[in-house]
Amino acid sequence: MSSSQPLRGVVPPVCTPLDASGEIDTASLIRHVEHLVSGGVHGLFALGSSSEVAFLTDRQRETVLRTVVEAVAGRVPVLAGVIDMTTPRVLVHAEAAREAGADALVATAPFYARTHPAEIAHHFRTLRSRVDLPLYAYDLPVSVHSKLSVALVRELAEDGTLAGLKDSSGDEGGLRRSSSRSAGATAAPTDPRPASASSPAPNSPSTPPCWPAPTGSYRAWATSTPPGTCASTTRCAPGTSTAP
Repeated sequence: MSSSQPLRGVVPPVCTPLDASGEIDTASLIRHVEHLVSGGVHGLFALGSSSEVAFLTDRQRETVLRTVVEAVAGRVPVLAGVIDMTTPRVLVHAEAAREAGADALVATAPFYARTHPAEIAHHFRTLRSRVDLPLYAYDLPVSVHSKLSVALVRELAEDGTLAGLKDSSGDEGGLRRSSSRSAGATAAPTDPRPASASSPAPNSPSTPPCWPAPTGSYRAWATSTPPGTCASTTRCAPGTSTAP
């Protein structure tokens, strides 16, 4: 998967099964991955919030990602969460993800200490320049305690830093503004068709799954619109199709 190849369709998070001792249950994880891929998903997101990433050691993160990549065996792209508090630690996770065979990275802004927007921009640019994989920003203010602004997302998308945005902010209006301001794209209404999997917002009920819209210059998907609503859009290169 290159930054020029659009992310499309349904990309669910991969839950991380644990055994009674708190170690990774790899056999169950392999069955879970096979169930998702056999169900027709278009990609998998490993090591996000639903994957227990904040509670796993570095060794366990590596076990999860290598298990997922090997089980997928190239059938769909694997996006790897590289979430941590500071840029140096995120770079360590990103390099490990590259070595494990991930197709793209998903990173939040730095957290713990308050971070200026210029520092957030530098964080994403440093990550993209050091590890040559498509990079998706993860907007998760409930955990990171900062919101990625429309202006910043647009800037990083237009200069090629970001391949897309995973929006778990619950800010439907901000998502639509980000989408509509990128290369003149217009956010399209969501498709009401059901899907087999979607990503729930942290600390909120699951939201209905969404299908992507085929316009724009970068990709975005929403996973935390208010309960009972759905505003996910996927932005792809002009002229490409995102029909599932």
